[in-house]
Amino acid sequence: MLWWTLRRLQSRVTSPDYRERLSAVQSLAGLPDRRGVEFLRRALNDADPDVTQAAIAGLTTLGASGAAPDVVPLLLDDREDVRRSAREALHALDPAWTATAAARDLIPLLAERSIGADEGKRRWALDLLDRIDVGWKTGAQTAQAARQVVPFLTDLPPSALG
Repeated sequence: MLWWTLRRLQSRVTSPDYRERLSAVQSLAGLPDRRGVEFLRRALNDADPDVTQAAIAGLTTLGASGAAPDVVPLLLDDREDVRRSAREALHALDPAWTATAAARDLIPLLAERSIGADEGKRRWALDLLDRIDVGWKTGAQTAQAARQVVPFLTDLPPSALG
């Protein structure tokens, strides 16, 4: 019975109708079986923000801490509500996410996205940067991280910093 339900929901997650996708994602989050986690991970990339947020909430509800690296890129989503949901989910899924390689990989992306962005997005990027444990241990690492951080403070492109 559960296998059939999963199969049916799997086809609905890819429906052209966002309401079908949303309903399927919400249903997957309520199943007692973790086999639905993979479908929720796929739904993180949905074009509809409600579906994306439902997938984030579903992964959080299921305690799918292994999905945290899939949620990290959503911190850069153009949709503010998705970014906020992703940040809240990461704190619930993996409180130490800021010390992960995936979080450190965000630094150059945050720098790139902040150039020419409106003040709200720049503040968002700076707040995230403040939370990321960059693990500066050597002078060379500090210099490299500084080159990635300077674009947050100026409108210089990262390539201008050598």
